[in-house]
Amino acid sequence: PVNLPKADRSEVQERTRITVTVKASGDIALNREAIILEDLQSSVRELMDSAQESVIVINADEAVEHGRVIAVMDKLREIEGAALGIATERP
Repeated sequence: PVNLPKADRSEVQERTRITVTVKASGDIALNREAIILEDLQSSVRELMDSAQESVIVINADEAVEHGRVIAVMDKLREIEGAALGIATERP
């Protein structure tokens, strides 16, 4: 499980949803399947193949190093039609 940071305002995204999880260890999962950072972009593109737009929700444990989350976000930002969101929990 991932311990999400708290946020007073959270909203549910309603488009095609892809989940990228960054565990406290720094390990990455794409829709709950382990993946390495170098394969993330191509695998997300494959999942989006039939969808024009997708919301990619990043579940990053609050203990993950900031740089690791930025590296994941940088890979995902380059994908056309992908909107990024960060998962949080209400306090």
